[in-house]
Formats: sequence, C-alpha cells, structure tokens
Amino acid sequence: MKSLGIDAISIGETARLLRVATQADVTFDALGGTVASEVLASMQAGSTFIGYGLLTGRAVSLPANLQATYRRFHLRDHLGSLPAGSFSASFLSIWPMLMGIDLPEICIRPAHAWKEAIIAANLSGSPKQLLDFQSLA
Repeated sequence: MKSLGIDAISIGETARLLRVATQADVTFDALGGTVASEVLASMQAGSTFIGYGLLTGRAVSLPANLQATYRRFHLRDHLGSLPAGSFSASFLSIWPMLMGIDLPEICIRPAHAWKEAIIAANLSGSPKQLLDFQSLA
C-alpha cells in the first residue's frame, strides 16, 4: 500500500493527521466524529473525503467552508433497496473469498473494560479491540 502512496495514520496522531490532510488527494475514514470532521475541514479543494463507517458512533460534521468533496459509502445506505432475501444471497458469494484471509490480531476484553479498549485502540500498532458483551450476562 505504501508503494501506492497509501498511509494509515492512527487517530491518536491528530497533529500529523491534520498536517497530512492538507496535502491528501483522498482520505478514507471509518471512524467519523470529531477527528474526521477536523480532517475534512483541513482538506483542500480538489481532494475527496470518503466516510465509510461511524465506529465512534458520531457523524462527520461538514464545515461551513468545505473545500473537499465529501462522499459517504455506508453499506446500510444501499441495503434498503434490496429485495427480500437478496442481502443474504449476495453474501453467499463473498464469504468464500474471505476464507483463509489474514485477519488482524485481536484483543477480546470484557464489556466493562470498554475504557481500556478505547485507550488501546488509539495506540499505534495495537491489536483490534473487541468487547465481549456476554460478560454482562
């Protein structure tokens, strides 16, 4: 990816994110929320911001002086138009392609450890944080 000019930047590196955003042609954001809104506000005319998730649970705020093009790509935006049963059927062709794929390292934490999971998720190189809600039962 780096050879193509693609670089992943941790949400914890806010100053770097904003600096790079001023030079980026395209950004992809899975988080939404405050940092995504600041990145979008930092982007220049002719650039594109693609929001494809809201993992923070917070929307991207469009700045009054928006210069970049803002695009959403959320699967749920397109699911409402699928006929009944088509959603499941379409995934039948996807699941075999995912077999054997290298998945990132994960860290499963009990749900009550959500604060620690958020802190860990913001650390560069940290494994993906998953919360086990069965621990609340």
